[in-house]
Amino acid sequence: LSPQTSIQAEYRYRKTEIGDLQQKFFQDDFFPGLRLTQERHTFRVGGRHSFTPTSIVLGSFSYQDGDFRTDLDDFPNQGSFTRLKIPQEAFGHLFRSRYVNVRSGAGYFDIDGEVEATSRFNLPPPPFGPGPIDDRTITKTDFYHLNLYAYADFHLLRNLIATLGLSFDLL
Repeated sequence: LSPQTSIQAEYRYRKTEIGDLQQKFFQDDFFPGLRLTQERHTFRVGGRHSFTPTSIVLGSFSYQDGDFRTDLDDFPNQGSFTRLKIPQEAFGHLFRSRYVNVRSGAGYFDIDGEVEATSRFNLPPPPFGPGPIDDRTITKTDFYHLNLYAYADFHLLRNLIATLGLSFDLL
């Protein structure tokens, strides 16, 4: 926008499909029907502003929406599915002078998602048994991380710098 202010925006899409690989040492220790699928949409916006040549503020916001799936073709209707939504925010400040440089900032992310696991048990049909039974469980995953930090570099001599740092994390 100007020599003092800049912004950036980014969108990423990633889709990955992989399976289990057979290793040469344990040739039977793999599942040829295992399929892992990941699909992610990531959005990021950031900015930088220089108030003075020695004082710079940085900011970033990102959001990720991801679907992660595990399927076993050898065992139909068994697998798990994970959905995650992850907003992240980070802000920082840089101060520079001849004798001291200070980096300080804060970051926060909140992961909100769920893990869905489905299994099918193929039991004998009636009258000898109940028939196929589907077991489906959903587990919520919700946690956050807050981080505050400050680091100062003191230029004591020409080739000697002392660093003092402080960081706080809340999970």
